[in-house]
Amino acid sequence: MANFSFPSGCVAVAGSRTLQQALIPIIASISQHVAHSSGCLSVGCCNGVDQTVINSIEPKYLHIHTVFNSRGIGSWSGSAVQVVLSSASAGSRLTWLSGGSLSTPLNHRLSNRTRAVVSSASSGLLAFFISGSSRGTSLACKIAANQGLPVLALVLKPSFLPKIQGYTWSTVNTVFSTQNLLAFKLESSNYHLFR
Repeated sequence: MANFSFPSGCVAVAGSRTLQQALIPIIASISQHVAHSSGCLSVGCCNGVDQTVINSIEPKYLHIHTVFNSRGIGSWSGSAVQVVLSSASAGSRLTWLSGGSLSTPLNHRLSNRTRAVVSSASSGLLAFFISGSSRGTSLACKIAANQGLPVLALVLKPSFLPKIQGYTWSTVNTVFSTQNLLAFKLESSNYHLFR
């Protein structure tokens, strides 16, 4: 089992929109550790993991990407509008409408926003699979892997990990492993051929 840590730079964070209450302090603690060791977290604007990260990180470490504008127009029921607006007024870096203009359909704005979150990262992706498969988090993993960024997934169950063509998940040791969350690293399938 390999060890894992992120290099310094900006780390993207993606994860489920639904969280168990007991996991909020664990995700907050992990996010704080990554923010302080890497220097920056790039995150979306939704409820769940995004909201937990935004609430637990000092604004100077955050780059938030939204599907809505600075007045909350363009948000949807899964948006953490008030949390984002509060973080913006406290000094977080924001990219409003990072998924496209208000005329862009919401599903496209959400996937484009995910691309923007990952594209702004230089050090990797921290993905939380908490409530089963997540299309947005799976997309973030695929984008990060294709960009050559390290991907660390913390999951409640290994069955929550998505299948990504050309890649495999391997168990890793990390300071982020807990009793509740298991850690896996995404690796190119070719990596195993040359070991």
